[in-house]
Amino acid sequence: MFDTFSDPIVPLSVGETTGNGLVPGGDSVASGLGCTTASCLRAVSNTKLVSIEPSTLYAFVDGTLLTETPAQAFSDGNFNRVPIIAGTNHDEWRIFVAEQYDLSGKPILTLAEYETAVTMLWGTGLALSVEAFYPYAAFPSGGVALGASGSDGIFRLLSTQR
Repeated sequence: MFDTFSDPIVPLSVGETTGNGLVPGGDSVASGLGCTTASCLRAVSNTKLVSIEPSTLYAFVDGTLLTETPAQAFSDGNFNRVPIIAGTNHDEWRIFVAEQYDLSGKPILTLAEYETAVTMLWGTGLALSVEAFYPYAAFPSGGVALGASGSDGIFRLLSTQR
């Protein structure tokens, strides 16, 4: 279910310093805010923090509240086995497209950008099929088209395979 790279919940020491490729390290967030001390960071308003780091923020494995990452918990069998109800939204993948492209100032505005984004998400083996099923011209933007393919392929199709 999880692997090391895709697990955004990391040990506190990693989160505070380097991050893990999915989430920025605390050092880079702090320097972007002009802070060098914890007290400086504590004084930053949530509005200012979100303006410097608009992507999703995750918890850290601190040894007290969270004792291991979700990947470790599932691997070790250390999780509650309780019934759950899970679902998705119609455009579930759109938030990921927004974070990666729109909010970073790189919206998908051309067919060439769309083709590149599809290849990055689905790989070269599936790109042409995805582009045929979700043609750029059939959507209001490349981001909406990519969001539709991700919502269907990742949340609907793959989630039913488990």
